[in-house]
Amino acid sequence: MEELHSVSNPAPDTDPLDDPLFQNLERKLEQIAKKRLGIPTLKSRGRDRLDFHEVHVDALSEALVDVAIIAYRIGKTTGG
Repeated sequence: MEELHSVSNPAPDTDPLDDPLFQNLERKLEQIAKKRLGIPTLKSRGRDRLDFHEVHVDALSEALVDVAIIAYRIGKTTGG
């Protein structure tokens, strides 16, 4: 029987970050940061004024709910 590989059970000698699921997750997290927090990118840009942001607690709460929903959906998709 063929062994199934997933995020929780990656194929041997593979980087889990190469998994399309993680690439899609990274894109979704960046969308949430832009939409909810007004942060244009999650990449470090090497300048404090670009990399540190003040956010309202309500916006942070909304962003965390969005992330939790995505995590739940990924868990359902991967059987986790």
